[in-house]
Amino acid sequence: MLVLGRKEEQTIQIGNDIRVTILRIKGNSVSVGIEAPEQVLILRDELAPTARAWEAETDLGSQPQAMALAICK
Repeated sequence: MLVLGRKEEQTIQIGNDIRVTILRIKGNSVSVGIEAPEQVLILRDELAPTARAWEAETDLGSQPQAMALAICK
């Protein structure tokens, strides 16, 4: 695992298409902005098992945004 320290408004580039920006740090909470292509599914870790189950049961796996919306409801 690569560990990087960042301050507010600083960014990490992943490959050519993904940028992670630290938007705000308040106490023990960090707000993170992620810019990625539409086909990249981005979920909080605790939602990943639900996402895998949905992907196995539906055809939404090919539509990351639709799957993310369905899982988060």
